[in-house]
Amino acid sequence: MNRAIPDEIVEDVRNRTNIVDLIGSYISLKRGGNGVYKGLCPFHNEKTPSFVVNEHRQHYHCFGCGKGGDIFSFVMEKENVDFPEAIHLLAARCNVIIPEKTIGNGQKSKEIQDRKSRLFNLMEQFTRFFENSLYQANGKIALEYLYKRGIDDETIKKFRIGYAPDDWQACVNFAKSLGYSEAEAVETGTVRVSEKSGKLYDHFKGRLMFSIWDGQGRVVGFSGRTLDAEAKVAKYVNTAETVLFKKSQLLYALPFARSAMGKNKMAILCEGQLDVIAMHRANYECAVAPQGTAFTLEQAQILRRSTQKILLGFDSDNAGQNAILRAIEILLPLDFDIRVIKFPGGKDPDELFRNQGKEPIAQAVNNSIDWLEFFFDYSKRSFNFENPGDLNQVILNLVRLLGLIKSSVAAELYLKKASELSGVSYEAIKNEYNKVVRENERKSNALSVANEVKVNPAAKVEKKFYPSELVLLELAINSENAARNIVDLLNPEYLSDSAVSKVLNAVLDTILTEEYSLNNNIKILTELNRELREVEIDKLLVQSACSYSENQFEKIIGDCIKDLTERYRKNDFAKRLNEMKLQNSNNQEDQIKMLEALLKGKK
Repeated sequence: MNRAIPDEIVEDVRNRTNIVDLIGSYISLKRGGNGVYKGLCPFHNEKTPSFVVNEHRQHYHCFGCGKGGDIFSFVMEKENVDFPEAIHLLAARCNVIIPEKTIGNGQKSKEIQDRKSRLFNLMEQFTRFFENSLYQANGKIALEYLYKRGIDDETIKKFRIGYAPDDWQACVNFAKSLGYSEAEAVETGTVRVSEKSGKLYDHFKGRLMFSIWDGQGRVVGFSGRTLDAEAKVAKYVNTAETVLFKKSQLLYALPFARSAMGKNKMAILCEGQLDVIAMHRANYECAVAPQGTAFTLEQAQILRRSTQKILLGFDSDNAGQNAILRAIEILLPLDFDIRVIKFPGGKDPDELFRNQGKEPIAQAVNNSIDWLEFFFDYSKRSFNFENPGDLNQVILNLVRLLGLIKSSVAAELYLKKASELSGVSYEAIKNEYNKVVRENERKSNALSVANEVKVNPAAKVEKKFYPSELVLLELAINSENAARNIVDLLNPEYLSDSAVSKVLNAVLDTILTEEYSLNNNIKILTELNRELREVEIDKLLVQSACSYSENQFEKIIGDCIKDLTERYRKNDFAKRLNEMKLQNSNNQEDQIKMLEALLKGKK
């Protein structure tokens, strides 16, 4: 199979990942017999468990919504990613290193791959250097700062917090000692070049260091906090944009938070690293943060793969409140359930947890308000609701936001709620809303015309299988003797053009190539069905055993092949008869001969 990721890497990830552990990190699974687990489906709402995971076959299937597959299918569906990205996410989970994608076969592409690999390695070395420095004599002030904020060694280790020595050349010399060039040190963004002198210097000199990871858990950048409250420098400095560090596509602590988002069915968006760490320590491990308050569409789309509910937990100051409103504008078109956390006393999560512990954080989360309530609270800071002109402007601002919502039901509910909160009639707000919707539709229609894409009428629709094919497939994957018997008796032409028949043929081919085994069969079914998406194949893969006893195999195979043979002959006869009609042939003698041939089993 042609993949950008080598097959041996895919197999390594598959072998290191247990599907029960993977899915169990998203939902609660209850163990049954024969390695079968059940739980509530993570893909649709249900009260009675219909989601089944077969540990022996490393497969899942929901008998409610019909979704099923292997570890890769689950991550693709749950995280809304394609196959290569699913492999990357699983590889990060089980510590498998994936070589960077090669764009072609030339020397230049290999050089790009090698260069990025070296930069990833150098970033990891810098991280370890900062971690070690924190516990050295020169890092004492940084370590005491963390301890005073209630951050213990376990948390320091988990989040890979470190300290950049107060030395302009510490990272420069460290990179050189490992054999890295000056250019490579600069490319990471950890070392910079002075515009005045042209000399190299450490970008994060004397700062507390927070590691920033990509989606695979690799360190790609840093955020450095000054420890000198009197210094006239920026409180935080981040790695600048590099080949590894794309600020708009990263969320702090995402590798830790992703599985918690699935369990908690929500994500909490905070303002900074220390706030995220406080939320995690308060048992809200679904918390993440953008780099600063500049939340982006790319970051929202990353969160959408894991949850539909976002709680915004930014600071209570003007910058934080403005950032909440900007985030709402980004999140509304993506159909998120958006709520806002109001931390008591205007405190941020870090301060609140440090002074009062977990309880007030839990209360603030539980008492979060809908974004519409926040909008009116926010608007009251700048507008006098008793003044008709001010209130009119508030309503105009609101309907612009409501126009971003795709669901007409959600929009209707918010219109009614807005009328209650503002005292303005529902009809008046609805009229203004309709104007916004019509304007949005005009813009959308104009864009659609400009970018119209014709649908391919020749797109193939997968045909339905015959029941006998499914029975033969079940026998073939569970018994080598049955598979050999089917190979001897079945004419492949008698099969339909369906997903089940394609998989059956692939399994039978392993008899001819002497590669038959249960594990190989499961692999074949899993990989083919990732594209074919036939529900009945998924059902077979989560069964703990064959539905039929071995002493029935011979008769069942005979009956199935007889059924397929008769279906083929009938279809063939109908096809030939139709051809004769198209040729305007009314020759009764020809039709009789064809019928006789059909009855004798001839073509």
